[in-house]
Amino acid sequence: MKKLLYLIVLVSNIFALDLITIGTGPLNSLYFPTGGNICLMVNNDRVNGSHLRCLPEPSDGLKDNLKELQKGKIDIAIAQSDMVYQAYNGLGVFKNHPQKNLRVLMTLYVEPLNFVVTKSSKIKKLYNMEGKNINFGPKDSEVATLVNRLFDSSSLNRSKINISYLDDDQLEKQLKDEKLDGYFTLSNTSNVMLRHLAVKYDMDIVNITEKNFPPLYNILNQFPYYVKTTIVANTYKGIDKRYSFGPKISIVTTSDLDDSVATEVVKVIVQNLQQFKNLNKAYVNMTKTNILKALGAPLHKAAKRYYKKEKLLEEY
Repeated sequence: MKKLLYLIVLVSNIFALDLITIGTGPLNSLYFPTGGNICLMVNNDRVNGSHLRCLPEPSDGLKDNLKELQKGKIDIAIAQSDMVYQAYNGLGVFKNHPQKNLRVLMTLYVEPLNFVVTKSSKIKKLYNMEGKNINFGPKDSEVATLVNRLFDSSSLNRSKINISYLDDDQLEKQLKDEKLDGYFTLSNTSNVMLRHLAVKYDMDIVNITEKNFPPLYNILNQFPYYVKTTIVANTYKGIDKRYSFGPKISIVTTSDLDDSVATEVVKVIVQNLQQFKNLNKAYVNMTKTNILKALGAPLHKAAKRYYKKEKLLEEY
């Protein structure tokens, strides 16, 4: 009888919890386990009295997350900071449909733009692409958008480069047939495909810094949702530390999210930041201050209050 009563109480407590859902990404992306890691932190905090139960949901991608968020089908979403900015301001694929109720809880890790080249190409900087076969990423993708931004901001000349817009799964055949000198990709520091190609085809990653590409200074000032980052040495075999930039992966929601839920999510990650960082190498550069960089949209009011209380937002 005691066991039965215990089970009844346990089940009752579970159903009494407030369920929140997080839109993540495809199962084979880092976005899905990142959503899972956020939920892990939230769910584990129930021992400290948290009233939340968190569930990560796979999705077709980050754009889909923002659309599902607006429909009220999910409570929180994983998204890139540049995409958040576009959605909030009604730009790009969100043209004429601004999502002014978008709010940010925090940013997590940077997805650097990797310019991956074959060592035989002798490409050492962006200005060495003339006459080379370079893949810009899938047409109209976030990668291609960012690469074209590099060209629009500089003297780089598209007409002097053999440009392709291939999907990632087509890259290896092009490299094998020696039809590709380099490709661009937006990827976290644990990109499996990049690790594989870097070993098999003797690849390198080109530094993208203000020193070897001065227009980057203006890009970072004009588009504050991009930030500089470091690719740690030997992340990819045989490649030393490299420097680049890119959007941040963000935890976003809407202004409708309950204040107590918003506070609980940011609090459990901030107070257990090292534990969260240990869950994946991609989070290694997270700090209590840079989680408030490159937001792309306003902070949720409850999150802002929490950061102010913790003296992480001095300007408020």
